[in-house]
Amino acid sequence: MRSVVSVQNLSIRSRLIAAFSLLTLFVVGLGLLGLFGTQRMRAQSLEIETNWLPSIRALGEIDTITARISAVVLRHTQAHDPKLTASIEADLVRFDKKLADRRAIYEPMIASPEERALYDGYMRDAATFLPIRQAILDLSRSGQKAQAFELYESKGLPVRRAASNTLEKLTALNNDGAAQAQARSTAIFEQTQTLGLTAMLLALALSALSAFLIIRGVTRGIGAVVQPMQALAGGDLAVTIPHQGARTEIGTIADAVQVFKDGLIRMRALTRAPGPRSAPSRTPFRCSRTA
Repeated sequence: MRSVVSVQNLSIRSRLIAAFSLLTLFVVGLGLLGLFGTQRMRAQSLEIETNWLPSIRALGEIDTITARISAVVLRHTQAHDPKLTASIEADLVRFDKKLADRRAIYEPMIASPEERALYDGYMRDAATFLPIRQAILDLSRSGQKAQAFELYESKGLPVRRAASNTLEKLTALNNDGAAQAQARSTAIFEQTQTLGLTAMLLALALSALSAFLIIRGVTRGIGAVVQPMQALAGGDLAVTIPHQGARTEIGTIADAVQVFKDGLIRMRALTRAPGPRSAPSRTPFRCSRTA
């Protein structure tokens, strides 16, 4: 059989310690909840900052550089000045290096098999375009500008468009990933906010309940002891002192009142007890003679 300890049997000190301990636990819990929620939101923000947005930016740069390379190749088919042709070929070398750099930046950020499959498709289109580009440049360098332009239009441009379409799909995929991460961050914020508000309401309810129980227990206990004290002051020595022996502050006061009551009872008993009778004193009669 389990013994149930009533709240009324606890000392005021124990009640206050219990109440403040519970409130402290709620405060610590709220802090941990906020910290955990902030960390989860930060993780989603970092995913957007370090993966999705850089990937979108790198893909945009890859697409732009690829388009500029195609434009440079097209310019080569129209250029007749040797100096302009040399400048165009220097641009091709520079853009090829930039393109390789941007690909090196983007590739480590590929985050899913779907994204990897799309990027592999882009790389195949890019690899297909390289020999076509070389053939166009060879024709252009040999002075066959019309044939070079026709080759670009018939074979180079479709491959270039296919690569651009794949890059657009990759960009859309990363945009969707960023949107999903943002949605998760919003959901975490709303969940943390709801839990925080619920915990605060519970803390307020617990605080009010604890204050009510403590105040009621103290006032009832003091009232239960004050009434007998007033009766004793009025001369009623038959009154019963409650809470005697309780290991609380009220019990200590009740024990002291009982001691006071016992003292009054002894004093009344001594006052009413008959005292010893003393024999009357006799003064001897003396006659005095007058001369």
